[in-house]
Amino acid sequence: MTAEPMNHVPLSLSDDVVEPLYARDPNTGARLHDDDLDALADALRQARGQAEQVLALSNALKADPTKSPGAVALTLREKGLKAGERAAHTLDQARNRLAATVARLSAETAAPLPARDAGAMMLEGEIRAALARMTARDRSAAISQAFEDGEDAVIGAMLRGPALLSGLGTDQQRMLQDRYRNERHPREADRIARLTKALEGLERGAVSLVGFTDAITTTPQAIRAEEAAERTERALASFK
Repeated sequence: MTAEPMNHVPLSLSDDVVEPLYARDPNTGARLHDDDLDALADALRQARGQAEQVLALSNALKADPTKSPGAVALTLREKGLKAGERAAHTLDQARNRLAATVARLSAETAAPLPARDAGAMMLEGEIRAALARMTARDRSAAISQAFEDGEDAVIGAMLRGPALLSGLGTDQQRMLQDRYRNERHPREADRIARLTKALEGLERGAVSLVGFTDAITTTPQAIRAEEAAERTERALASFK
């Protein structure tokens, strides 16, 4: 099955999708600098540039009366695949950068700073054990009280380490980490949310890029032209 012919560059391959994701100055509304979003915008511009070059080449080749349909299809397949690989690599680098920042910020803001002395570490273990022994109702009440009172020793004990040690489920612990992050680190929580949306937008752009590349390079004519060229090369090689 082949893709439908493509005569335009996908809108998702545009740095315009990044603009709404920047934080804004609360007083002036001015866009605040963000290296990760800048890198994403640049990656999208580069990927779009690659796609636009392929589309321009397609239009030029098809308008050239000296080029046979087979030659046009084969050239577009060769150039399109190379351009698609370059664009995909650029988007992959931006994706890795965004994902690394989200992971770092999430880890840094998931719980209070860890205990540094032996006594505090021992207390954390005792708190986890006490929470694990409680009924679900009592544990929920204790957790709510710890958040209300700002008891970092209790909060840290249950948000660090395996959830099971505190009698929590993994999803429950993750929800509590989100609560802690939103309450104690609202700016970081907001940035994580914006960068996560940026990752989702990047994925849409990557999918569009694959579709665009396929539409250019996997036409029946392109496949037949490539197969014919390979047969010719093998035939010529037999004369060596």
